[in-house]
Amino acid sequence: MDDPSPAHSTPLTASFTSFAGRPHPAALERRPEQVTMRTLVLGMFVSLDGFVSGPNGEVDWIFRSGDDATDEWIVEHLWQAGALAMGRRSYAEMAGYWPTSDTPFAAPMNAIPKIVFTRRGLIDTPGGRLDPSRTRDPGASAGRDWTDPLVAQGDLRDEMARLKAQPGKDIRALGGASFAQALAAHRLIDEYHLLVAPVALGQGVPLFAGLTRPLDLQLVSTRVFAGGAVALIYRTPVEAPGDPGGPDLAAGNPAGTA
Repeated sequence: MDDPSPAHSTPLTASFTSFAGRPHPAALERRPEQVTMRTLVLGMFVSLDGFVSGPNGEVDWIFRSGDDATDEWIVEHLWQAGALAMGRRSYAEMAGYWPTSDTPFAAPMNAIPKIVFTRRGLIDTPGGRLDPSRTRDPGASAGRDWTDPLVAQGDLRDEMARLKAQPGKDIRALGGASFAQALAAHRLIDEYHLLVAPVALGQGVPLFAGLTRPLDLQLVSTRVFAGGAVALIYRTPVEAPGDPGGPDLAAGNPAGTA
């Protein structure tokens, strides 16, 4: 799975759009069929009108509502992740930044195992070219180094099902936009952790572009920050009997892979 997120001097898809949740009371009420399954959480900054960036990838609006409490919340949630999932382009951007970063987000970003979704063969890493045929399952230390991430190169749904079935803490999906859109369109996300910035963009890259039918969500918790951002945690409910279910195959890349 590759994402078209533009290059930035700071990898915003990692530092501001990815985070994980500490267990809350409602989180204990897991779906019966997922008692032993890991949860896939998507955390992203979004505008009031549902965009994750401007039409040309602009994300400067994210910084205008940032404050120390928001940063601390993101870092705290990041540490709850057992694996960080991302597309190939986001990986390339982050791998060149996080190893030398001194921001508060660097420690969890560097310590937590990375999983790169791609269908394009070899991956360029800071340590050279990585052959995806060496795909490994996460162990105690596998995938922690940015030069040697884990690689998922099969069907997005099959790969995510395999990862969810493995033991460990929850999986946190990072940007970019197309990776997040594919996960949402295939209804693979169990929890949405959205930081809503106090701005309406009017146009841009929408998070839910791939949906062709409504996605009902259950609100789990909220938190308001002094800078104006609001943290909203939603859970995807169990599909009702008779619900057609399945992925939303809208225009674009319906398979969620490239």
